[in-house]
Amino acid sequence: MFALFSASIKCYAQIPPAATKKTDTVPTPEKKVADTAIDTLKNDSIPDLPYDFKRFQKGSLYLNNLMESEIIYDPESKQYIMAQKIGDYYIKHPSYMSQKEYKDYRLNKDIYQYFKEKVNAVSGRSKDTDAQRNLLPKYYIKSGLFKNIFGGNTIEVNPQGSVLTKMGILYQKVENPQLSERNRQSTTFDFAK
Repeated sequence: MFALFSASIKCYAQIPPAATKKTDTVPTPEKKVADTAIDTLKNDSIPDLPYDFKRFQKGSLYLNNLMESEIIYDPESKQYIMAQKIGDYYIKHPSYMSQKEYKDYRLNKDIYQYFKEKVNAVSGRSKDTDAQRNLLPKYYIKSGLFKNIFGGNTIEVNPQGSVLTKMGILYQKVENPQLSERNRQSTTFDFAK
């Protein structure tokens, strides 16, 4: 016995009943706020802010990180000095790194920045169309024959298409008394091609 199950979920919404208008014996007077609203805006004691909050900020609270890291190489000690400051003021004690520690620091920072750009491009947060288009790298082939045949030495991969999966359940029950109770029925998934 073969059974193919397919499921779909449908949601239905009910429209709320129309609001009934209350009939009151005393009518409420209409308020005229248009004239007074303009006057209060002119006499507002709070001035506009000199900067726009939502234009350039990157954080969730629309606040940029004002702390800057400054890295200086000291040739005498052969160490890198990393100092953090806000404006012209140093806010923390400097930390010292050897050349190997600095290379690891730069590698981790570059990897983080690379994946941050890729995630922003995939999620659509990046407005740069080139960043969204070039998610896969170009492959360069150093071959004169390849260049003569295809007219160039680069391969650019542009994935497109869709994936379709059909799934079913195959249930089988045999009432053979010679088989054990466990082997009389079986359920398996059926992935159609």
